[in-house]
Amino acid sequence: MGSAAGTSPGRLVETNNNFDIIAQHPQDAASNANILAENFNPHGLSIDFEKNLILTSDYIVPLSILKPSLGIIRDNTLRLWNLASRSIISTITIPDGGGIQDVKFIPGNPDSAALATAVHLGQVWIIYPFKTGANGKQGKAELLYDLGPKARDTTAI
Repeated sequence: MGSAAGTSPGRLVETNNNFDIIAQHPQDAASNANILAENFNPHGLSIDFEKNLILTSDYIVPLSILKPSLGIIRDNTLRLWNLASRSIISTITIPDGGGIQDVKFIPGNPDSAALATAVHLGQVWIIYPFKTGANGKQGKAELLYDLGPKARDTTAI
């Protein structure tokens, strides 16, 4: 999450069985251009090996939580990746999400759907990687459940 300096953009780090770093993603030009458009601070990660997909959720700019701080910078995006090439297919936005803490594919779901938590909103969203979003790109987020006022702006939901 975040760069080595705690800023954005961060990287998705790939390790071997000994936890040696073997790669940092993204590496291709199109994916690097994608992560420069909005903060990229992967926190949540889920992989669907059968469908060749990775979903990552962007949570916060790590440096922004250290004191002194001008305020926490929270992210509103998820990234849909091609597993084999480790390249970003698209960015999926949860409007005013205020930190997308985690994302997990739903085992056995016929649409390869995943669940994502939006911290500021106190909501659970369902992510459809093969549906087209309002931006015309692959990947769509739909509100699944609002946990109510007590869940808003809490870190662990």
